[in-house]
Amino acid sequence: MPPDRIMFIRRAEKPDEGKDGVAADGSLDAESLTVRGWQRAGALIAFFCAQPKMRPDAIFASGIGHGSKGKRSAETVTPLAAKRNENRPVAFHAKHLKDDIQPLMDQVLSLEDTVLVCWEHSTFPNWPPSSQARRPFPKSGRTTASISSGSSTAQVAGWSFSQVLQRLLPEDGDEPIS
Repeated sequence: MPPDRIMFIRRAEKPDEGKDGVAADGSLDAESLTVRGWQRAGALIAFFCAQPKMRPDAIFASGIGHGSKGKRSAETVTPLAAKRNENRPVAFHAKHLKDDIQPLMDQVLSLEDTVLVCWEHSTFPNWPPSSQARRPFPKSGRTTASISSGSSTAQVAGWSFSQVLQRLLPEDGDEPIS
């Protein structure tokens, strides 16, 4: 049985070329989020926890490995995972590298309830396949794309697409996915 809802978000802000981000321990790190990115990661807690249908039961972020050095996807959702784990266990998965889209989606589709996937926009899962629900993810702007099944037995054709603009930080725009 597939998940009731799969939500996709872009990872939070990265440093400009040649600049460093800030790791969770406060050290400078080119593969980590910027201060603004950490602000977004914190704001995502309220964004997802305020509405029961948006509270993830499982969270995925791209892992670190050969050709996938960035920590930003995992850093974006680690605060949310920690907050959700205060109330109930929430699975946190960061083993799939950014190009491992098919194994990622196979695992996502093996779960139930609500799943959140945080990924880099350049390798974002193009899912569901062959469906009216599919939309390209924007290269700029912050939105949460939500793909929901119409019923617990829905096949690919039974998925529907919706989106919620994050509007978490002052410069967040109003550009939806077209």
